[in-house]
Amino acid sequence: MFVFHITSFAQTSQEYLTVKGIELTLETEINYVLNQLLNKGFQKPDNFNQFYSETGYYVIKGTFNNIPDCSIQLMPAQYDKTKVAIIGIKFPEKNTFNSLKEEYDFLKKSLSQKYYLHEEIEKFDNDYVARSNSDVLKMNALRKDECKFCSLFWINKEDKGGKGGISLSIGHIYANYSDYYSVYLVYTTPNHIIDLLTTDDL
Repeated sequence: MFVFHITSFAQTSQEYLTVKGIELTLETEINYVLNQLLNKGFQKPDNFNQFYSETGYYVIKGTFNNIPDCSIQLMPAQYDKTKVAIIGIKFPEKNTFNSLKEEYDFLKKSLSQKYYLHEEIEKFDNDYVARSNSDVLKMNALRKDECKFCSLFWINKEDKGGKGGISLSIGHIYANYSDYYSVYLVYTTPNHIIDLLTTDDL
């Protein structure tokens, strides 16, 4: 089964993407975002300072879109470490495909009411798995990277992602001999676009 759309559900009059009411502009500083989120009830984990010293990223935890126990990662721009480039939200791990898809659909609906849905890809590589009601087969496909569920949002159709974008996906990681399955939400800001334009890989 393959579903691919380029469509529009909502047009917003706002000028920038927002996270918990925080505008993500070229001038938005990463420490400002961190402090605003802490003021809104997010908390630093025990390894907050260690993780920052090892990676240069901030990680905090809290409730996002009424879903508790989320992990929020704040990544700085490469061209200016004081500016925020990427905000990643990892929702709590789940152990069934149905629960992952339910959360994915809930978040997609919420985002579609606020932003322009530019693209969505929702497919299994194997048609039998796609038609099956077996949660085991679908989780196995996710583990083997044999399916993709991803939606991309822009601020509006005319912007074409120039002011950043939002990627919603169902993902899997393997760590410490175990599999972990979660829904992921990634906000990219205008500063990330500058990073991409100024990166020299030669």
